[in-house]
Amino acid sequence: MPGTVNMICGEPGVGKTTVCLDILVSIQKNDPARSILYIPSEMNEYDLYEEAQDNPSLLEVPTLFTHPYIDHGLPQVIEKVFDQGHDVVLLDSFVDIMEKCAEEMSWTIRRAELWLLNLMLSHAEKHRTCFLCIQQYNKTGNFVGSNKLKHNTTSFMFILRDKSSLPYLLFHKNRRNGAAVHRPLYFSKDKETGQINYDDRRYEKEDNIREQAREENMRKAEEELDFEKLFAS
Repeated sequence: MPGTVNMICGEPGVGKTTVCLDILVSIQKNDPARSILYIPSEMNEYDLYEEAQDNPSLLEVPTLFTHPYIDHGLPQVIEKVFDQGHDVVLLDSFVDIMEKCAEEMSWTIRRAELWLLNLMLSHAEKHRTCFLCIQQYNKTGNFVGSNKLKHNTTSFMFILRDKSSLPYLLFHKNRRNGAAVHRPLYFSKDKETGQINYDDRRYEKEDNIREQAREENMRKAEEELDFEKLFAS
């Protein structure tokens, strides 16, 4: 959604970058007038080329590689690029860009986090930019960063694996679509095209099961209330 700041969390290798890049590729394919930008903090040109072996469309995604600017004005480059007013910007990852800017500017981590978060919030409002920010897990299983990232952003989504190691998306917060919170959406990567396929049938089936359970609980609550009224009279 335009004018939003969205955090995408998950452990290494679960598919955060793959899912988010697939979103950019889909936007570019279905709405080429949209201005998109990918900003990887760890990946260089060769890494992206390797990633594109599975999905050649990635080579068409406009990309700003940050490694030439590390310790050479990276914060100013980020500010200038944001001010260009792209429709969708993918940061990969938030914490890595934040730490590199903190080191260059001799900032504390807290100051760097506030700087980058406020920068995105202001440009989301000014240019209606949608920011997708990949965020890392720490060893305790929580996202890296303060709770400001959760409280001041539009949505907070996790990419997880179930007991069978199947990956799925799960919103813990979504101001633009509260109905999507805590509803798992499973996905898989097409081995031939590298594109993401979402399991819509399973999503709808589990939706129906939850709705039936909700209706059953309401029915039981009404029966208990009628039972209490019967003996109260």
